[in-house]
Amino acid sequence: LRHLHCVSRRQYQRCIRDRESIDTLKVCGISIITNGQLTGLAFKGVKYENGVLLLDSAVLDSGTTSDILIEFYGGDLEVEVTGECVFTSAGVSSIIGDGSLSLKGGGSLSITATEAAAISVEGSVTAACALNVTGAPAAESAGVSAGEGFSLSENSENSIVVAAPA
Repeated sequence: LRHLHCVSRRQYQRCIRDRESIDTLKVCGISIITNGQLTGLAFKGVKYENGVLLLDSAVLDSGTTSDILIEFYGGDLEVEVTGECVFTSAGVSSIIGDGSLSLKGGGSLSITATEAAAISVEGSVTAACALNVTGAPAAESAGVSAGEGFSLSENSENSIVVAAPA
């Protein structure tokens, strides 16, 4: 009970019912989910709804800070991409997590990381959206694959390209 910050049995049951599929989610250092609960905070072009991180023409840049752009722990992260989304980071990975990462949607996502892995997850990366990743390396993961209807046109050490269906 203590780790969910619930006091009574009724609060505990509500916590379990309202608990998100991951324990922690941060976007540019802003906590979106803490201890499995939504914080109510958001970031422009980014919101978390019904167990999915929604990116809508999101532009995330680590700038001169060392903030990881998207950080998740305690489960797998599903991301829906709409519009043209661009992530840029220097000296730090753009996306870090202890589960798998699943990207989908009709939009495109471009990730560029210098002096770091662009994506660093303990599980696998599956992309069912237009994706262009550049990093050193592009991804540290259990494997990268394209979702149904998409093709993995490049999967080298420093570059990943997933093409949308023609």
